Amino acid sequence: MGNMEIALYRKYRPQTFKEIKGQDHIISVLENEAKTDKVSHAYLFSGSRGTGKTSIARIFAKSLGVSRERCSSYLSILFKIQNLYSRRSSYVD
Repeated sequence: MGNMEIALYRKYRPQTFKEIKGQDHIISVLENEAKTDKVSHAYLFSGSRGTGKTSIARIFAKSLGVSRERCSSYLSILFKIQNLYSRRSSYVD
C-alpha cells in the first residue's frame, strides 16, 4: 500500500492563482477582493467542464483563510458545490 496512485485531477490541480491559465479576468477580481477584504456573501462559478470552477473556488477559499481546520462550514461549502454539480448534470428540460 505504500505506492498509492494519485488521480490526475488531484496531481495537476492548480494550488495558487498564478497557476490558473486562461481566467485572468476572474483571477484579478478575486485577488483584489481578497486583498482589500471586500468579499461578497456569495459567488457563483459557472461554465462548462474543465474550465477551473472548482480549482478557482478552492484557491479563493484558501486566500480568505477558509480551511477544514479553521472553518466548520468548509464541508458545507464543498457540499453545496457538489450539490450544484449533481443538479446540473441531472437537469431535464
